[in-house]
Amino acid sequence: MLTNAIEHLTNRCVLGMKANEERCAEILSGSLSNVVNLVHRIGYEQSGAVSKHALINRQTLIRSLGDLEGISDVEAGGWLADT
Repeated sequence: MLTNAIEHLTNRCVLGMKANEERCAEILSGSLSNVVNLVHRIGYEQSGAVSKHALINRQTLIRSLGDLEGISDVEAGGWLADT
């Protein structure tokens, strides 16, 4: 019975499904979890401040880095991409 349910779910819902890559990128860029990539650059306390600023002001981390650290969006994006 469970096997049958899984087959139906797969055939009717999963097959042919495509990810909206643009929307996925948008969601990821807005994720506050990316703040962990900043700790090695600006420290734990300042990373927390950037994250809190982004949350309170409904901004991306990139925008908040610009506001608080005075860096460009391009540089901020590089900082967040570093692992």
